[in-house]
This record gives sequence, structure tokens and C-alpha cells, in this order.
Amino acid sequence: MELLSEKVLENLGPDTRDGGTMRTLDGTEASTSFHKRKKAEAKKNAGGNSLLRGFSQLLSLDGDWGGGGGETPLGEDEKEAEARAVRCVDACRVDEVFADSKFLESDSLTHMVGALVRAAGGKPAVPGGEGGAEGAGAEGADTAVSAPPSDVDGDAAVFCLDVLIAVTLRNRDRVRVALPHVYALLRQLVQNAKTPSPLAERAIFEVLRLARRLLPYKDDLSDELLDSLRLMFALEPAVADAFLERIVRELDALVRECADSVHGAKGWETVCKLLMASARHPDAAVHGFNALQSIVEGAISNTAEKQKEPDAPNTADANGNASPSEGAEGADTAVTPTTRGAHHLRPWNVRSCVEAIGAFVDAHEGGDDRSVGAVDLLGLVAGAVDGWCGGNADGGAMATAAAKTMGWDATTYPGAANSTTEAINALRVEMTSSVWASIVSTLKRVGETEERPAVRDDAVLTLQRVLLASGGLNAPATHWMAVTDGVLMPMLEALGERVRLARGEQKVFAERTARLGVSCAAKAFLQYLPAMLTTATPPQFAAAWTKVLERNAQVLKHARSEELQEAVPEAVKNMLLVMSAQGVLAPGAPEGIWETTWKKAAAIDPGLTPAIVGAK
Repeated sequence: MELLSEKVLENLGPDTRDGGTMRTLDGTEASTSFHKRKKAEAKKNAGGNSLLRGFSQLLSLDGDWGGGGGETPLGEDEKEAEARAVRCVDACRVDEVFADSKFLESDSLTHMVGALVRAAGGKPAVPGGEGGAEGAGAEGADTAVSAPPSDVDGDAAVFCLDVLIAVTLRNRDRVRVALPHVYALLRQLVQNAKTPSPLAERAIFEVLRLARRLLPYKDDLSDELLDSLRLMFALEPAVADAFLERIVRELDALVRECADSVHGAKGWETVCKLLMASARHPDAAVHGFNALQSIVEGAISNTAEKQKEPDAPNTADANGNASPSEGAEGADTAVTPTTRGAHHLRPWNVRSCVEAIGAFVDAHEGGDDRSVGAVDLLGLVAGAVDGWCGGNADGGAMATAAAKTMGWDATTYPGAANSTTEAINALRVEMTSSVWASIVSTLKRVGETEERPAVRDDAVLTLQRVLLASGGLNAPATHWMAVTDGVLMPMLEALGERVRLARGEQKVFAERTARLGVSCAAKAFLQYLPAMLTTATPPQFAAAWTKVLERNAQVLKHARSEELQEAVPEAVKNMLLVMSAQGVLAPGAPEGIWETTWKKAAAIDPGLTPAIVGAK
């Protein structure tokens, strides 16, 4: 107190009131009366440290928290000193310092942020250390993080965290000054939260709030902001379960508002893994699925796109989306509540999206309808992949962007970075061997093993649509031979076995799925028959065709319904007619195909004879 001037000391008399009305950070008036403060404090428990002591640590800029205190009642002199300190804080108008922090020099701002971190029980980040945004993710989850001092008052810590985030957002133009310290504190609070608490809750949602508020305006911080979300993976199970519904709801909002600002594969991977974690949570699953729908189908909107703030860049982004000025002509167009914007699928996020969607296909939360909806999303993803690989709709723009963003190996794809044609060819190879194959594999697995008939049937129908609409892949002929041998035939075998084992009502459902599978296999085989003939040797094709006939016969063997008993011979008949028309099935064909075919066809249906193709 001896450091204060006489004029200030006069204003701190024990029987006088403080100097006027303070204003809170949102600009509203706040009473600073000492007596009103005392009434508010009287409602709180006597144990523990008060908010005043948190402020004392804040103003001291000292990291030493001292003893626990609070257990011994204050004496008269101590009460008077506390009252003086409260009025001292009020007279200093600390709230105005926070509100006007954007006028501080960078060094002063750094000290203020450091003081708030200490007051909240944290340790400011060391320049170049692991406590900043780069170290906020799960990669640092195994690194030892010191627990906050045991005497830190929870209310004081929450208050200081609120102020810290407000100061950070007020200084958005130089957010890099504050962000490392903020993330150092948030990382400590999140990783040390063993049970749900108000402080843990605030820390978790401030991580999400920072990402949501800064992503649209700070492209250069996109990776760091999204990497901070990986802190959620470090949550204790009890804490994660308590807050998962709200976490995923915030993620849903982030996707709807900020998806265009997520440019890298790693950021999308973080978002999709968090959404995937919600698939089996009874309350969070609906929000996770809505977010995936926004990515794949486009977000539903009932308002025009909000105008960007003045400091937002007014250029096309890395995803190829136009700036507001380029789309100004449609700014006044009415948007209905059912309007969906452009989808946010990109070659660099599609793999993570497929993994997340697969979790919702398998999960039972939301019933059959949600799983069927997830299967349909896989079909939409496959359609998007086919469009990129075709390159006709966008002139190869997406393939070119993928070549730059995904950093393909120059040795493997030497011309992809400089040639649109080469970029499209590279994208075809990457998408066909990874994403497209993953979608087909998931649909096959669900069609074979899923116990819910509606989900199983929809998977087989979607697989058929995907296979028949994959011309844009321009896949080599060997690819379709592999699909026939590795996807269609094993699926028919599994469906036939399900029909054999099923009983009662399940027999009816199993036969319905098998009927869909027979149709899928026949149509896909015929569509890619010309391609397979160009690459397969006569022995290879003869073996593949023989397997097709055998698998159909196996399904028919255990059929009891009239529908399935008619579907198998009809599918085989269609294949025989097409193969005969193309000259594949003719007397004297290589490898004895003619003779073998009619022998096995007659076992399926006696009416399947050479006469159906005009032969004697």
C-alpha cells in the first residue's frame, strides 16, 4: 500500500464507497459496491479461497500461490485490509484494462495474458515450448503436465479463464501473442480433469469456442486451431461421457459455419474422429450424424450467407470456393429452410469421412433409419469420387487442388503438380485404391453380416448403384476382374449361406437380401464384361464365369420363396443372352465355355438350354 499515492489512498478510506460504476466486458453496468460484494460473498461457503485472492495473484504477476489459507477466520485488521484491497481493485478499473486490451503494446499484452494464466492456476507457455497451439493436441497427451496448485479457487480460475478468452478474441489481429499461453492453460486444465467440474467444462468448451470464432478469419491458424481439438482425446472417460453431447453439438455448429476454412487432411481427420466417437452415444449421435450430413450433402440453411468481417480475406480459398464479392449477385436470393449448400467433401478429407460414416452404419443409436441414412451417405461419397475422377464437371480443378494439398510423391506421380491430365490420373489411382475400395468393402461387409434386414438390404442396393455408376474411375480392366472375384462372388456365397441357415421370419428377410444380391452381381458382371474380356486370358475368364454360375446355383439351392426361385434363373438367363450376343458364348468357345455353361445352367433351371440363344 505504501506504493500508492496519497490521492489514491484518500479514495480507499474504509468508510467510503468506490469511485463510480464499473462496466463488465460486454459493456453493461456492474455494481462495484463493497457492501454488495460482501452480500454476494456471504452466499458462498466460507472454505477455500475467494475471488479476491485470485485477483491478488493476478495483480501480483507472481506464480507463487502461498499457503492454503481460508480455514482460519479473518481478524478485524485482515477484514479491513481485504475491504481496502477490494476498493483498490475497483478504483483501478481492471475491467476497463481488459476491455481496452487491444490498445496495449504487445509486451504489455503478453504480461497481461501471463498474469491471467497464473491467476487461473496455469503456467504460461515458454517460447518455442510444447505448451502452445502446436502442443495442444493429443500428440502431447503423454507428456507430463503439472497439476494446478491445490489452493486455486475454482470460481477464480473460471473467471480468469473467461477474461483470458475474451482478451484473446478482442486481440484477434495479433492472436499469436496470446494463443500459445491460452492453449498451455487449456491443455493443463483438460488433461488434469479427472471428474466433471465447472472448470473442466469451461476449459473444454473454450477450446471449441476459439476454433469456431477464429477459423473463418484466420486461415493461417487453421491447422493449429483444429489440432487443439485433439485435446478431447485426452479426456478421462467420465469427463468425456458427461460432456460429449455438447462437444459434438458444438462440432456440428463448427462444421456448418467453418467447413470452408478447414483446408488440411489433418484438421478434417480430427473433426471426423470426434464425430465417429459420438456414433454410439445415446445423446451425441444425432449431432454427429447431422455434422456428417452437412459435410457430405451440404449444410441446411435458412439465411443468406453472413457477411464476413472487414479483416477477413476477400479471396477464393484453398477449396476453390469463391469470395463474397464473386458471389454478390446472388446475395439477395431467398433461401428456404430446406436449402442445402455445396457439400464439403474433398479428396483430402473423404477417407476420414468414410471411416466416420462407417461407424454410424454399424451403430444402433437412432435405429435402422440412421444406419440406412449412413449407408446412403456412402453412396453419395462414391458419387463425388466418381465425379472428381471423371474430371468432366470441374475440368480437373479438384484433382489439381488435391495434387497441391495432399503432397503426392513426385516420383510416383511426376507430372501431377503441373498437368491437369496427370493430376486426374493420379487422383483416379489414389481414390480407386483407397476410398472407393473402402466404400465397396464396407457395403459388402454390411450386406453379408448385418443382422438388421433393412440396413442389410440398403447396403446391397447401394453397392449395386456404386458399382454401376463408377465409369468416371476409368479403372483398368483388371480392376473389374478383381471386383468380380473379390466382392461379388464372396457376397453371393455369404448370402446363400445366410439363406441356408435362416429360419422362420429371418428366412424371409434373408431370401429378400439374397434376391437383391443376385441382381447386383448379374448387372455389375454384365456392365463390365467387355472390360474383363480385354484383360482376362481364356482360362481366367472361364474360371470367373463358372464361379458366377456356381454361386447362383448355391443361392437357389436353399431358396423357399417364389420370388427368389424366379430371380436366380432370370438373372442367369439375362447373362446368357448378353454373352451370346457379344459372341462370348458360342459353340467352340475357348476353354469349353459353351459346354460347361449349359451343363451348369441346366442345374439351375431345366429351361436354360442353348435354344434360348437360338442354338440347336
